[in-house]
Amino acid sequence: MKMFGPVCSVIQDIAADGSIGSIRADADTSFGYLSSFEFIFILCLMKEIFEITELLGQALQKKSQDIVNVVRLVSSTKQCLQELRSDDGYQVFITTVVEFCLNHSIDIPDFEETYIMRGGRARRQPDQFTKEHYFRVEIFFSTLDTQLFELNRRFNDKMLPRMMI
Repeated sequence: MKMFGPVCSVIQDIAADGSIGSIRADADTSFGYLSSFEFIFILCLMKEIFEITELLGQALQKKSQDIVNVVRLVSSTKQCLQELRSDDGYQVFITTVVEFCLNHSIDIPDFEETYIMRGGRARRQPDQFTKEHYFRVEIFFSTLDTQLFELNRRFNDKMLPRMMI
């Protein structure tokens, strides 16, 4: 996330340069997405997941794998993802996202406001679908559930004994 500031500066410089209109418009649009709360939320979530899964990924890439170590890493990775998925984990995560946004002058939405789904799905959305629900359930929990599902599918109780052979 150290590169966020410099990347924003470069995009703003491109947007300020009026020499090529279409590039300027693209830079303006890119900066709008880059400086949105939703982008930062997803960026921070990706960073958290990558940090949790990095050691497991490295262990699985080694040709001479220590299978006992891999089994432990699978278990600890699942546990860390479960902890992140907890209410306490979410609170710590959202605090980190909000602090990042405050440090970079990014608008923080009112989580109690109704979230309007894009792409014509707004008519089918449930009443009282708040921004809090969108970020917490539709992005945060859904993403972590997918990660945990894949780990459970690939490293289930039937698969782990085979890996030890």
